[in-house]
Amino acid sequence: MGPSKNDPVGLIHHTASAVWPGYTLIVTNRGDQAVLVDMAGRPCHRWRYDQGIDYAYLLPNGNLLCRTPAPGDLEIVKGLGGAASAIVELDWDD
Repeated sequence: MGPSKNDPVGLIHHTASAVWPGYTLIVTNRGDQAVLVDMAGRPCHRWRYDQGIDYAYLLPNGNLLCRTPAPGDLEIVKGLGGAASAIVELDWDD
């Protein structure tokens, strides 16, 4: 997905025979949301978490398992990959 001269926003090319059908979960780096998009690039659902989302995994029940960012003021976790403040589960209605 991305801008092009023909379509300034959204999905710019889709070859149905070359992709596995389904949805894609997009998590913004150090952002506060995760978005589930369909094959046409349309958002189907959005989860927000004010403390931020570093990583997310869609569970079979439709909930989202998320890792929140590590606190930036702790010297011990600076530069440590995978560090988190918490692991949270957001339900479909969050």
